[in-house]
Amino acid sequence: MKITFDLTTEDYLLYYKSYLKQNNWIYKPQAFILAILFAFLSRAYYGPGKYIINDLQLPQKLVLSLDLLFYSAFFVAIIFLIRYLNIQKVFKLIKDNPQLIGYREIDFSPNKIRIITSLTVIEYDIIAFKSVQEIKDYYYLFISKHSVVIIPKRSLNDEIVNYIKENLPQSKNNGSL
Repeated sequence: MKITFDLTTEDYLLYYKSYLKQNNWIYKPQAFILAILFAFLSRAYYGPGKYIINDLQLPQKLVLSLDLLFYSAFFVAIIFLIRYLNIQKVFKLIKDNPQLIGYREIDFSPNKIRIITSLTVIEYDIIAFKSVQEIKDYYYLFISKHSVVIIPKRSLNDEIVNYIKENLPQSKNNGSL
């Protein structure tokens, strides 16, 4: 059984984002709660209106609200900046390693999977795969935590889907990415 497809930048980017969501706290929704908590703590540390809008002749409640809003916006902006810079790393990684994307031919045999790219031919025993995660549009075949074979579902047929499900260890958290 053999499939061929082109792995795109978008395919790789979607994998990287899902990897970050699972392994980096800044991509979890709780990061925004931490940003607001830091805003409260910063606001409490600096006192009412100190250093920011102290000189404006505004009511105290408005000053407190504006301070808190400013600090919250500041910390949320930092989170978005970190996320943006992480995604930019992917584009640099692909630019520096163009073999990460492009033509793929994967040959599924009873006890081996052979991956052919424009530059390499790699053959893995079935037992080399630690887990498989199935998400909406992809199968991720993990060899290690940081080494994965990305297979878009657009390139699969029922025979290969059955092969993956029957011969490779399925992850406990399928679909959670």
